[in-house]
Order: sequence, then structure tokens, then C-alpha cells
Amino acid sequence: MAGIPGDLNAVEGALRQFDAIDQGSYAFRYATTPKGRPSLPDEFPEVNLRNLGEVVERIGTFLESCATALMEERDAAGY
Repeated sequence: MAGIPGDLNAVEGALRQFDAIDQGSYAFRYATTPKGRPSLPDEFPEVNLRNLGEVVERIGTFLESCATALMEERDAAGY
């Protein structure tokens, strides 16, 4: 488990980047905000979808691994 702190920092960094671009997670789900404004600014940068998919997949794998470890510890403790 030596990599966990580094992995947590990497996941936190990626989630902070997502939040900075799409706070509230509306921009990529809806064309407009609840107030009717465009979800993404006109000057929004291009998104490398392949890289985005790879990052999201790695985050998902990490979180699934954490959940599995927690469930195994819970089961081993007899809860």
C-alpha cells in the first residue's frame, strides 16, 4: 500500500481539475445551466477525449480497489 498517498494525491488533483472546469458537473451533461446560460464558455479549450477516458478509468479503478479493500477489512473484522 506504499503508493496510496501518491495515488490519493493524483485522484484529488484530477478531481480538482474537473471541478475547476465543470463545477456542479452541468457543463458536459447539459447545453445550458439551470439559469439558461451556455454551460461551457466560448473560449473553452479542446478536450482530449482519449486522455480524459483514460484518466476517468484510472480513477474508477482506484476507487473500486479502495472499496474492495474496505469491504474485505470489514468482513475480516466480522461486522
